[in-house]
Amino acid sequence: MSATEDHGTGAGRPDGPDAELTTVGQDSAGEELGRTDWTVPTMDDMRAKIDARSATAAGQAELDELSGAGRQQAMTADERDKAAQDRLAAIRAAMKDD
Repeated sequence: MSATEDHGTGAGRPDGPDAELTTVGQDSAGEELGRTDWTVPTMDDMRAKIDARSATAAGQAELDELSGAGRQQAMTADERDKAAQDRLAAIRAAMKDD
């Protein structure tokens, strides 16, 4: 009988009785990628990763703020906010008159 004709015995199939047992993390996807040391990250690992990303974002924001372009963007945003506040005040005043 060939591997394709096992008739339910599992002989010749990778998951059949002749298959080698693999350890956790050594699945076919991991082997295709060349990685067999799959691990589950701990909460400390995740916290460190989040802290690193947060620090990077804060540093980038500080650099942007200190640059000429960053200051210009802040001034433009302030002008836009002031214009929006003025428009809102004008709309409220018009509603009171009615």
